[in-house]
Amino acid sequence: MTRIWSSIVGTGFVIVGVMRFVALPDMPGWETPEPLHGILHLVTGALWLAAAVLRQGRYASSVTRWLGVFWLAVGVAGEAGWLDAVEALAFDDAIVHLVVGLGSVAVGWAPVARRSRT
Repeated sequence: MTRIWSSIVGTGFVIVGVMRFVALPDMPGWETPEPLHGILHLVTGALWLAAAVLRQGRYASSVTRWLGVFWLAVGVAGEAGWLDAVEALAFDDAIVHLVVGLGSVAVGWAPVARRSRT
């Protein structure tokens, strides 16, 4: 489950990261490029994708946990307005970051039945 989550969220974050470097005037909240925001999405998306692939997803749970904590913190800070003073960090999509953070924390720390190898 964690490998699938890492693959899906990682792909989405890489796509959003690339899109954050381009002005999209017809999309509310995307009118101006946000390179710092894009870099955060690219780096975390690449980490999620690497975790899903490397060693058959061995690191997917731990990476998903900690990236979930990171994006949860970013979402809380954005929702609280603590990032408004820094224009590049004044995310208008804090709710999305909160949802991804909460989902990642839940998936990363979900109890998993482990198969014993014989």
